Amino acid sequence: MFGQSITGDILGTVYDSTKAVVPVSIAVRVTLAPATTAPVATAVSGIAIDIASGETTTTIYPGDTAALSVDNGRIDVTVRFLRPLTDAERQAIRVSVNSPKWEVEAKTTPAEDAYAFVLRGATPTALIVQMSSMPGPTTVRFTIRVSSPSARLATSNI
Repeated sequence: MFGQSITGDILGTVYDSTKAVVPVSIAVRVTLAPATTAPVATAVSGIAIDIASGETTTTIYPGDTAALSVDNGRIDVTVRFLRPLTDAERQAIRVSVNSPKWEVEAKTTPAEDAYAFVLRGATPTALIVQMSSMPGPTTVRFTIRVSSPSARLATSNI
């Protein structure tokens, strides 16, 4: 489906300054490609989530899943909003994860329109992160599929 093109013509007339009818024909070509922008729900919520470990950084949106190789047991997360957060909003945010082998640690926020934290752990897992008491949507949830570089290397040598 991706890479296919749809071509069509738009036919019509316009009037110039002398009120003469001028025929117009516009050719339109649309090529289907994978989505490169945030889903509609994300555009409405205005939330983007930057996830980093080592030199690897990716951006996802609420409800998305990121795959991340973690070799130092640390994942830095920055959640970006469309507007600055008040101190009260920032203090009300609660972050939880579904694994007792991972901990949430506070981090200095890099900007007024962001909230940042660190996840620490070492066990490969599908880590579900939930943020509650937030401005906008009451809860934001996303998943990080955590793997270790050594596990990935061992699998690729089989």
